[in-house]
Amino acid sequence: MQTAPFHLSPQQLASNARAKLASAWQEEYHRIGALNVKIAAWIIIFSYPASIFPNLADVDANLLPIYIAVYVAPSIIVALTLLLWRFVPMRHEIVTFVLVASVFTAATYRIHNPEMLLLVYLITNAVCFIASAVQIFVKPPIVVGYALYIFIINLAVSYYGYGWSVADYFLIGGGVVILTMDAVFVGVVIVRYHSAKKNFLNSLALQASYEQLAAQNQVIEEKSKIIQENNNNITASINYARRIQQAILPTQKRIQEGLPEHFVFFRPKDIVSGDFYWFGEIEPQPIYRQQNLTGGQTASVLEGFTSPKSIIAALDCTGHGVPGAFMSMLIHAYLNNIIHERNIHSPDQILAAVHEALLESLNPNETDTHDGMDAAICVYDSENQTLYFSGAKNPLFWVALDGQLTEIPAGRFAVGGSQLDIQPKYDLHTLPITEPTMCYIFSDGFASQFGGSEGRKFMRKRLAQLLAQNAQLEVDTQRRHLEAAFDEWTAHGLYPQVDDVLVIGFRLKPQ
Repeated sequence: MQTAPFHLSPQQLASNARAKLASAWQEEYHRIGALNVKIAAWIIIFSYPASIFPNLADVDANLLPIYIAVYVAPSIIVALTLLLWRFVPMRHEIVTFVLVASVFTAATYRIHNPEMLLLVYLITNAVCFIASAVQIFVKPPIVVGYALYIFIINLAVSYYGYGWSVADYFLIGGGVVILTMDAVFVGVVIVRYHSAKKNFLNSLALQASYEQLAAQNQVIEEKSKIIQENNNNITASINYARRIQQAILPTQKRIQEGLPEHFVFFRPKDIVSGDFYWFGEIEPQPIYRQQNLTGGQTASVLEGFTSPKSIIAALDCTGHGVPGAFMSMLIHAYLNNIIHERNIHSPDQILAAVHEALLESLNPNETDTHDGMDAAICVYDSENQTLYFSGAKNPLFWVALDGQLTEIPAGRFAVGGSQLDIQPKYDLHTLPITEPTMCYIFSDGFASQFGGSEGRKFMRKRLAQLLAQNAQLEVDTQRRHLEAAFDEWTAHGLYPQVDDVLVIGFRLKPQ
């Protein structure tokens, strides 16, 4: 004979769920309480007798046996209770009460030294209260019972043992302090209890949610495979884009031909970068003048050649990652055209030409695209031993033989960006090279990096100090010091990199 299926009502299901939660919490409550009381018991056994020594010299010789017995007794009582607990099942609340009663009863003892009587009494109780509040784990009504016992035993010992009246105990005997600490002790234990209960029940609820979600794993896994495949394709494309971007960067060998002593510290935030560096050498250009001939005709007469120049730039395009990389490729093409095709070699004019090219190509009025770049460009005329610099928001740091760092300021306008109705003016700085000089250009990534002991930005001032300290070293050593400083500031990855990082240093020597 088959019985009809038994269906529970929603109320019964809810009641069963509550009962399961209550049962699970009771098991967890006893587990935590038993664990805590065992830890507390071993702490008492080994540490409580140590409180004999701080005031041992202040105890009268006749009272020394009593003094030692008072501070050893809790350890003996607790040790015996633990031993009994191994053979006789007991609720952890009972064992906890034995600990509380033995420790706080001993804490009522006062050294018969008028100068230290009240102070030692209060300190001893404070230590007991703090340690107990941290370790005891019982239900709120039970801890209230413990607290009543503590207060009553202190009051009783003070009244019967030391002859204090109730009023005197509260006024001058530390009773108010004991009562206050007792109340705080109760509050802390109750808060810990409710917090642990809430966290445990929340964890059960999360576990139930996880079990429910587990039924959807197959669908999620299938979607995850599709996403992973797409991600692999995208990552492969970006990695290929990185190879292209790296291919357009000047090689260290090429830079070394124009600037023998140099270093480049380049660390993109993502696979591809919005920061990049540009280098080019300008061969001597012929200089012609027009000469009038007879008959009203003119002829071009070669007067000489311009000096050869080396151009190096640190450029920080809007954004980082793929958007920044697109901008870097675009601006790299502009620089090649402006410098090599249009023969614009003054750094301020180069910045102005890139600004015009960006506004013309991106057409921000119609596309709402306001991308641009910050930049620092140096042009070195080795024949005339002169460095020309112009910057858009990023300056040049200059360190001469005396070790003093000078900041050559940049213009306050970026290149491109949202400056639709402004024709930015980029100042040209002409710097004679009369002694070996270390020069630095950079993006804002290093200075903007969060880290250190307080999680703050590195800041440009600290970067200037770091560069000045190392300016007289070999350039490869300087680069290694920069890398080490950056890794140390980020705690070797604890603080994630927030932007692309680019620092270029080069040493110029007069011939």
